[in-house]
Amino acid sequence: MSLFSFGKNKVKQEATEEDRLKEEKKQLKVMVEEMVEGLTKPYSVQSIQRSIKDQIDKKRYANPSKDHYKYSLLKNVIYFLEVEKEIKRTLSSLLRGEKFDSVPALDQHILSFQSRIRHSMDELLTANHDKYYHKYLATEEGINGLEREFIDHSVLHSWYIDACFYLQSKPMKDLPESVPKRWIVSEIERTFMWKLSQYLYLHNYEGTKGELK
Repeated sequence: MSLFSFGKNKVKQEATEEDRLKEEKKQLKVMVEEMVEGLTKPYSVQSIQRSIKDQIDKKRYANPSKDHYKYSLLKNVIYFLEVEKEIKRTLSSLLRGEKFDSVPALDQHILSFQSRIRHSMDELLTANHDKYYHKYLATEEGINGLEREFIDHSVLHSWYIDACFYLQSKPMKDLPESVPKRWIVSEIERTFMWKLSQYLYLHNYEGTKGELK
């Protein structure tokens, strides 16, 4: 076989593998979309918006000053983001077939890292202060951005946990080894975000507007 033929066959093989990977990802996208559709179907636009409005109203009532309200939102946002990191690791483990011994064992695992993060909030607030100070805390308009992040992640937090219990009970079988599990997790995240935009922002949610002193 000539060097030219070898190179040509190698390119052809790589193209075939790339096509196969694209097809595998396409099929996985469908699986993820079906899972997310099933998990979010019990929620209605009205129920989510009502729940968010209740949370925001309670938080404003408990923190009547704007500064206290901002820091309360920030604390929740950082908590949600840290929990999501752990949940994504848990999702990756479940996708690798590393199921927990039982549903209560998974529940205890989630409660454990939630508790650990909750007890580390002072350190996490200090570590993230500069990042969020310039992004949100230093401006009057920053409160709107914090509210938006709080709203997004309060919903995503619940959906991610639902996904863990779903994969514990109904694991995705025969997943292709060529597709990293972190890619599937990122696809779950992307699909959740797309669904969230449908529930909230395509319906012109106005539930968080209000004045604080």
